[in-house]
Amino acid sequence: MGGVTYADATAPAQPTPTIQWNHPLGEVVTALAAAGMRTHSLRELDGDVLQEWPMMVKCEDGLYRMPPDGPSLPLMYVLRAWREG
Repeated sequence: MGGVTYADATAPAQPTPTIQWNHPLGEVVTALAAAGMRTHSLRELDGDVLQEWPMMVKCEDGLYRMPPDGPSLPLMYVLRAWREG
């Protein structure tokens, strides 16, 4: 297990246990609405800052994507929301 840190991408990260939760997109948008926030834009991206699977290729923009002959998957999203008033 390897990786990098957010502070220094050249420094090797030590393997550490992680706990992760799946937050479906609908759940995130619904939580924002319940908190009184208005969604301005939501954009899915086919690239990720991490190489989640070995077959992913690093592209010129520095993001990892599925290979050209593989499926195009939404790997990250950008959501802009704010509370009015």
